[in-house]
Amino acid sequence: MPEKIPPHKHCKECSKPIAMDETFCSVQCENAFRAKLKRRKNQLYLYYVLMVFILIAALIYLGYR
Repeated sequence: MPEKIPPHKHCKECSKPIAMDETFCSVQCENAFRAKLKRRKNQLYLYYVLMVFILIAALIYLGYR
């Protein structure tokens, strides 16, 4: 006979089973998730800045040909 698994969801950081009304299993997981999110956001901003720089450099290079 199969076991009945109670309703649950998983921690966004470590994927441990948690209660339905929670998002993270601990404060450490929440802090790690937020730090990872901040790093990704900063990397995205850096990517945008680099793309603008490359575009400007290409336009300047093509303008002097």
